[in-house]
Amino acid sequence: MFEAFIRRDPVQATSLGIHIYDSLLPSGTLQAKLEDIKIIKSYLRDFRRFSDEEISRERRFDKDLALGLHEAFAFL
Repeated sequence: MFEAFIRRDPVQATSLGIHIYDSLLPSGTLQAKLEDIKIIKSYLRDFRRFSDEEISRERRFDKDLALGLHEAFAFL
């Protein structure tokens, strides 16, 4: 998941200190943004499959954080 994210947004990768994509720029097209939203929504579905009862309290925090971030990214 993370690798796909930084590959699709090389500027963000660079800001995170990952420099293997420094020579690239994101597409910036409407089609690319729509694809990003589709990918993010699939991640959201994956995260929501974990019920709170089957994961630890710490992992619930991670899950809630991931859900919140992905929901926000879907609307940028």
